Amino acid sequence: MANKIHINKLAEGVTAWNDWRSANPNIDVDLSGVYLVHEVSIRNKKKAWRLLASLISLLITLFLLHTNFTNNLIYFFEHNQLFKVNLSSAEFILYIIIRFSLFFIIMFTVFPGLELMLNSSKGKLNLININMKKVNLYRADLEGVDLRYADLRYADLRNSNLNYLEAIGTDFSYANFTGTCISNWNIDSSTNLNNVKCDYIY
Repeated sequence: MANKIHINKLAEGVTAWNDWRSANPNIDVDLSGVYLVHEVSIRNKKKAWRLLASLISLLITLFLLHTNFTNNLIYFFEHNQLFKVNLSSAEFILYIIIRFSLFFIIMFTVFPGLELMLNSSKGKLNLININMKKVNLYRADLEGVDLRYADLRYADLRNSNLNYLEAIGTDFSYANFTGTCISNWNIDSSTNLNNVKCDYIY
């Protein structure tokens, strides 16, 4: 079973991953059984939504600070014949209600566009030059992943899905390919397959 910490680190990007691997060379990295594109995509989508929510919250705060929106609304309630309640003591509650209302209106307005943008990159994962040396990728789904010039020496790729993999310049020396699916993967003479272990492939 894949280590969720390792998946989260991978979602941070190749540079962060390689730096982490360099600083922790003795960690046994486990990405076994993972549909890599899907897992990284989910984490990137959550990260994008968190950033958007923070940005919208900041913009709403600035809007309310630099306008008299809340005060004008309170004035309206206090001087309208239909509302005979003194709202001065409830100003904070009204402020919170306005904040939440604006937040959800904006979020639901931009949701379709952002969702479309995030889904447009689905199925693509750029891991060029990544350090995957000795990583456990047993039964992992790497279909369509761009692993050009990556280091997969001694990697455990048994029963993994390497269909449509971009592997030009990739170093697979001493990796275990037994049971892998390699249909339509992209390799050339620069792909290093020296001393790989392989009883059979699909």
